[in-house]
Amino acid sequence: MRVECPECGHTFVSKLSLKHSLSPSCRSTQLLVFEYFKSVPQTELNSLLVKLSKYR
Repeated sequence: MRVECPECGHTFVSKLSLKHSLSPSCRSTQLLVFEYFKSVPQTELNSLLVKLSKYR
């Protein structure tokens, strides 16, 4: 991410990364899965549903 200091005009690139979580999400697994499915393209979702149906 490009950042510019408003006081002196110096510009630099910043990098932020995540190593690991310290505590689990407070959201339920069902809600997390539902939100993920909403974000997946329809073709990929169809493929996932076919694969999941084999586990019944």
